[in-house]
Amino acid sequence: MTQDKKKNFVLNKQWQRNAIKLLLIFTGVMLVSLLASMQMSGQACVFEHKDIRFYNFLPVNLIYFACWGILFIGIQAWCHFLIRKKLPWFLTVLLHFAACAAFTLFHLVMLRFFIIAALGAGFITVAVPMSFYSVLNRWIDTNIYIYIAIAGFLHFFYYYRQLRQKELKTSQLETEMFQVQLQSLKAQLHPHFLFNALNTITAYVKKQPDTAIKMIARLSSLLRLTLETKTHHEIPLSDEMEIVKHYLEIEKYRFTDRLEVIYDIEPDTMDALVPALLLQPLVENAVRHGISHNIDKGTITITAARKKNTLVLSVQDDGPGLKEPGEINLTDINTIGDNLNKKSGGIGLANLDERLKKLYGCDACFTID
Repeated sequence: MTQDKKKNFVLNKQWQRNAIKLLLIFTGVMLVSLLASMQMSGQACVFEHKDIRFYNFLPVNLIYFACWGILFIGIQAWCHFLIRKKLPWFLTVLLHFAACAAFTLFHLVMLRFFIIAALGAGFITVAVPMSFYSVLNRWIDTNIYIYIAIAGFLHFFYYYRQLRQKELKTSQLETEMFQVQLQSLKAQLHPHFLFNALNTITAYVKKQPDTAIKMIARLSSLLRLTLETKTHHEIPLSDEMEIVKHYLEIEKYRFTDRLEVIYDIEPDTMDALVPALLLQPLVENAVRHGISHNIDKGTITITAARKKNTLVLSVQDDGPGLKEPGEINLTDINTIGDNLNKKSGGIGLANLDERLKKLYGCDACFTID
């Protein structure tokens, strides 16, 4: 968007806001004038026993409240000025006393001028005071109340808007900080599994170059998939499974017939959104700390199922486990993750647990059995 277009856009928005403000003022003047006229008609009927219809009082009330509608813009600017200055409360109150007197008197001057003009034009058919003293005596109390009501409403509105803007700014900062932290955690995983995959391929470059070439091709596909998810914190389970399958294909070259993979994925779970690179670290841990310790053939089973509104994902292996049964407290995820990290040099389960907490809070649960 060019500079001129931006300027025109800002001006158009300003005109729209001003038009809406004037429309609201006009609507308010009409509504309040109508209600006041109906009240005055009722009072005349009850207390003075006079049958004066509300439309006879309407011209006077329209003039009265139209003058306040004109002054409303000035009062709004005055209140905005006081709020921006952030003066002490007692000084603000004193300034409002002075402004109340000024706006009240100016309103009465305007009112008397327009009433005389309306009487001359024949628009007013009821008796109204003509002298300034009579106008002052009749409407001074009401004017003070109206100024207090307008100023109080504007102060409440401005302070409420400032509070909402502050809350919105705080929320935006928290969201930005959350995104940065989450992106940092996710970014740690990329060099983690890339290092391990390259480590595996290096062992085959001299001994089995053909196998190494195939593994590099698989790694290329794996990197392409992970780069596509770089800007997304959540991806469909189907995309996550593609990453896992490419990774396991690389590991199958390493273990040949010693690695078997079973996929038990319910079809209706494939569209579910999961954190990017959620299963890959779990599968990698299953390979490195489970299958690699097996002398015979090992099996990794990956399952995905829905239980009511919850997605349940599981990665299982038939390896020897972290320690002998009963020797480790499996409820402490961070401790287990740290133990694995020290052994493998990676960031493992602690990273995964932290990302789940940041994305879903208490709605996500990570356990090791």
